[in-house]
Amino acid sequence: MLLKKSHSNFNVLLFFAYFSFNSIVNSQEPIIIKSDFRSRPPEIIINNGLPTGPIIKLVEVLFHQQKVDIQWRKAPWARSLKDAEFGKTDLLVRHSMNPQREQYLLPILLGYETRNVHYVILDEHTEKFNQLKEIKGLSIGALRYSFYSESAKEILANNSITLVNELSQLIKMLNKNRIDIILAYDEHWEVISKDYKGKLVELSHFKEEFINGRYLSISKKSFAKQYYTQLNCRIFKMRKNGDLSAIFTQYGVKPYIQLFETKESIEQSASCF
Repeated sequence: MLLKKSHSNFNVLLFFAYFSFNSIVNSQEPIIIKSDFRSRPPEIIINNGLPTGPIIKLVEVLFHQQKVDIQWRKAPWARSLKDAEFGKTDLLVRHSMNPQREQYLLPILLGYETRNVHYVILDEHTEKFNQLKEIKGLSIGALRYSFYSESAKEILANNSITLVNELSQLIKMLNKNRIDIILAYDEHWEVISKDYKGKLVELSHFKEEFINGRYLSISKKSFAKQYYTQLNCRIFKMRKNGDLSAIFTQYGVKPYIQLFETKESIEQSASCF
């Protein structure tokens, strides 16, 4: 009788030992976060189909500390936003933030950059516009899901808007007189100046400059939101001590501007308390 009881206790110990071992093994399985990328030089460059650059390095450093692997996917910005909204993508990188996106994204401020909005028009029509208020009742072309200045958004509200996914589409439409003006950022104007010199020009007296925040963000419907507070604080400290800028410098890329008295920076600092 005693022998049977001892044998029974031994089986119970084996049972718990087996499941304890499996729990340890399972806990060691890699945690994977899904993140999208697209070509956004110089911060994100695609090399042999894989992303590289200071933003990619920053993300990998951050999540390596959490023992988390990143599964990268090349995807259009529109798809990335939609998937993040429903938790199908966990992390978005290098983007602007607005109230609509804040409804489904947890923002992680990386810093600020000076952005310019260029008003691009066919060379033959430059004399038609002398003041910003004259841009009314026209057809304006812009890139879908892009974030523009407050003045530009007001102009878009006062005119007919055509939204497309590619800059090349806007240029073709302008050349065919299907739209009157293109709104473009610095990187777009560089392409236009290089490839369409003599055809399209910038209305230089309408050029706008503004300070724009750059972010990482985690989907509110992603399991990765459990890391949000810790990562947000970590980035804030890296902004303060220069570690974030050092990563950009390592890649020969101009670091973001660091402002700490802004509403966004003050809110981010609260993650550390």
